[in-house]
Amino acid sequence: MHPAHDTPLISILMQGQASTASYQANALLNPAGTDLDYSTVVTDANVQSLDNFRLDRQLTQKENDALDDASPTNIAALKAIAASIAKDNAKAVEEVARRILAAQSGGQESAAA
Repeated sequence: MHPAHDTPLISILMQGQASTASYQANALLNPAGTDLDYSTVVTDANVQSLDNFRLDRQLTQKENDALDDASPTNIAALKAIAASIAKDNAKAVEEVARRILAAQSGGQESAAA
C-alpha cells in the first residue's frame, strides 16, 4: 500500500492502525524475533510457541477493497485471495484449529468430572 500507486489516503490510514496493532501484538505475545510479512511468519520451529497469529495479504490490482464494490467480479477476486491466504498460512490455520479442539476437549472433560 503506497500513495505513489494511487492508494487512497483513507486506505493507508486504516491499514496503518491494523499494521501498528499487529506489530505491537507480535512484539508482546510472540517470542522475540518472530517475523511479520503482512502475516505472522509461521515455521515448523516456531508454530507451537506463537500466541498471536495474523493472516493478511496486500491486495493486488485485481481486488478492490471498496465497501460499495459488490460486483460478481470483485467478490470472486476477494474469495480467491481469501483462499490463497488460507492456503499460504496452512500451518497457522492448522495450529489454531488444533488449539481450539484441545481447549474444547479439555473443557468437556473437566465439565464431566
